[in-house]
Amino acid sequence: MVKSMTGYGRAEDTLNGCTITVELRSVNNRYLDCNVRMPRLYLFAEETIKSRVQNTISRGKVDVFVTLDSTGGEQVQVSVNQPLADGYYAALIQLAERYGAYVQTHCNEGQWEHDVVLERFGKTDPYALRDFGLLREHSLMAHCPYLTEEEGEMFAELGVAVAHCPMANSYFSSAVAPVKRFRQQGINVGLGTDISGGYSPSMYENIRQAV
Repeated sequence: MVKSMTGYGRAEDTLNGCTITVELRSVNNRYLDCNVRMPRLYLFAEETIKSRVQNTISRGKVDVFVTLDSTGGEQVQVSVNQPLADGYYAALIQLAERYGAYVQTHCNEGQWEHDVVLERFGKTDPYALRDFGLLREHSLMAHCPYLTEEEGEMFAELGVAVAHCPMANSYFSSAVAPVKRFRQQGINVGLGTDISGGYSPSMYENIRQAV
């Protein structure tokens, strides 16, 4: 086992027409701190990658970057059981109403989300969530970088709060949430990490990014 390492490594392979690239950057550190950045579709493999690193390096700050390029390869067809998904939404609403529970989900996280919801429902995701009954006084929406002024007024009227995730927004949304406008509109705004959505799970790092 390597005790500590400062360096850089890169490997590339092709599987079923998809090019997989892994980059590893490491600097000396008193303890092991491993962070993995990869497409969300493959986050199920994150713990396996971290385990491989932990079995190889005993300490160091290690950043692993995994990218996939399927250009020219076989296109993966993904389908969603929409009636089943709608049933989960309905069950969630019933539980929230029965027990007065809080509802937390993501909203406006990326332009892709806007496009998918707009195509399916003919409205943006804030209005789709409202019509599903998920926007209420005990609702907490993460991200919201693309929330319009009109949608913000709706949040304020319904008592919906926003969890501002500055690091995750810069990594996955390529946008900055208009927090100043949210506060001016009377929306309660908190701070979140998006469960380590970005290069660090630290709340302090997210505070620094928010500033």
